[in-house]
This record gives sequence, C-alpha cells and structure tokens, in this order.
Amino acid sequence: MTSFKNHHPIIIFGVAGCGKSTIAQQVSTASENTVLLLDADDFHSAESIEKMASGFPLDDHDRIPWLRRLNSELTSNFSCGKKVVLACSALRESHRERLGEGLNPLWCHLNLELSQAFLRAAARQNHFFSADMVRSQFQVLQVPDYGLQLDALVSQDELANTILTADLQRSALALTS
Repeated sequence: MTSFKNHHPIIIFGVAGCGKSTIAQQVSTASENTVLLLDADDFHSAESIEKMASGFPLDDHDRIPWLRRLNSELTSNFSCGKKVVLACSALRESHRERLGEGLNPLWCHLNLELSQAFLRAAARQNHFFSADMVRSQFQVLQVPDYGLQLDALVSQDELANTILTADLQRSALALTS
C-alpha cells in the first residue's frame, strides 16, 4: 500500500441508504486500492448490532465507544502513513468531532431525501439496519457547513471522482503551505 504522509482520512457520511459504503468502495477502487477501505458497520459491538436489528436506534451510550474505536483505527492508519476512506453515519456534529479528533479529515456528506433513503434501505438484503429506523436518522442529522455536500443520486463514478479530486487538491494545498 502506498504511503501518504500528507494525506488525512476521507470520511463519507450520511443517513442509512445514502450510499456511504458503496461510494467509499468506489473511492478505494478508483484509487487502484491505494486507499484502505473501512466501513464503520464493521466496528459496531454485537450488542449494538442486535439493538439495531431489533428496530431500536443507537443512542450516545452505544455510539461513543464505537466512535472511539473508529478514531483509534483512523489514527493508527494515519500514523503508519496509510490513506483511509471510512464510510460512517456521523450524523451529529458531536459524533464528527469525536471521530475526526486529531485527524483533520475530508468530510464528504451524501445528501439524500427521506423517501429515497427509505427505499434504498428497504431494498438492502442481509443488513442489520431496518428501513423503519431511517426516519430516526433524519431526526438527529446535523448537516455541517463544511466539507463536501454531495448529491447521493449522482453516479457512483462521478461521486468517487469528485471526492478524489477534492482530496488531491487539498493535499496539494497542504504541500504548498
């Protein structure tokens, strides 16, 4: 894997069904797999997965240890010079603060309307997150005034290219300052 000394993580976030995991995979693939793909779903505790599978949304008691595990993983990879793209809900500002602590990530919010998010989440198979909980994510979502605001209905290739271009521009600016 290529070493990226001046690169910070890319975090693709938004509500369930917006395409976070798909677009993060596309970013990793478009970079010829030089960007390590992490999916926040893989870092949930068994208890949290069971809770969501039972139709109950997570609360901060569930999320804080999860966000700490994610930040630790991102920090470890960054310290080793590895470039990472993370797919994560990161719905609230306080969640993004914990997740990005000490990292200065490129935040990429995938915007999607409730009806589309519900349809996409309902169409997923073998996923622990129930489409019935999508509304709860919109209720807690705090859209930031920073980072990239991306239309989740745009093609996967276009989204991945937009994200990678923004990351390259950001890295070039960091090298010249």
